[in-house]
Formats: sequence, C-alpha cells, structure tokens
Amino acid sequence: MRIWIVSAVLLGLAACTGQSSDPAAQRESIFERFTQHMAGCTARHGYDPEKTDDLGPHQLGSGERDWDQCVYDGVERYLAVNSPLPRAYAALIDMHKTLTDKVEAGEITRQQRRAEVEALFESIRRDEVALHQKEVAKRQADADRDTLRDIERIQRDVDQTRRSLINSM
Repeated sequence: MRIWIVSAVLLGLAACTGQSSDPAAQRESIFERFTQHMAGCTARHGYDPEKTDDLGPHQLGSGERDWDQCVYDGVERYLAVNSPLPRAYAALIDMHKTLTDKVEAGEITRQQRRAEVEALFESIRRDEVALHQKEVAKRQADADRDTLRDIERIQRDVDQTRRSLINSM
C-alpha cells in the first residue's frame, strides 16, 4: 500500500485548482492533510501498508479493507476535489476495490494489484500535469493578449498626444 503514499505525493503536487494565490502552498497543504488522514486510517484500523512482508501474495492484512475504505474517503476528500479530474479518482477507487477482490480470490497477487494501481495513478498524474500546463499556457496567452492591447492603447494615446502637439504648434 506504499503506493498510496507515493502516489499521493505525485498527485498532490500535480493537483492545482487555482483557489489559492500560492498553488505550491496549496498542493503542499493538500498532501499534508492527505498524509495525516492516512496515518489516522492506520491508527484506527491497525493495518499498516508498510508492514505487509509477512502476508502471502493473495492474502489481505487484518483491517486492510477497513483501512482501504478510510483511504478511499481521504482520496475523495483531499485529492479528487482538488483535481481537475475527480472522476479519475472515482475510477481509481473502483478499480482498487475490484483488484482487492481479485487478490483475495487468488486471481492476482498483491504485487500485480500494486502495479495496476501505480499505472493508473501515473496516468492520472500525467493527465493532471497536461491539463495544468494547458491552463498555464492559456493564462500566459491571455496575459500576452492583454499586454498587447495595453501597448496598442498606449501607442494610440501617444499618437493622439503627438498629433495634438503638432496641431497646437
């Protein structure tokens, strides 16, 4: 389950809603809250995803499903609502639940589940970064257009002032 922590870092850093004047501080805050939430899940349910070495490849840990549900709640509360792709997180949760059922049924291993979840997290991260870059480029284009309008307005004002001066001489 270490993937939740690593992925939360990547996703927290990629998420950007523009609600704060300092997006980096906002992303850090989201990550901190999600990390604290996960620690609370571990404390409440007694399952620690960092201590699964003694589990078999098709075995779930004691309290793992409750821990997962708690983490899902945190994903929805902290990551999905602060992402331009909240539905991707809902799909991630659904996929994780399905894969966990398959682990328990002996159809896939814990490692296979981890690899699939990591791949989906990476896909979400890439999509979030692409959307963020697109938004940044749009904002820059808007700013450039506004600057060009200001320059044109100033040039018109200067030309008008110049004509007025020439006509008054």
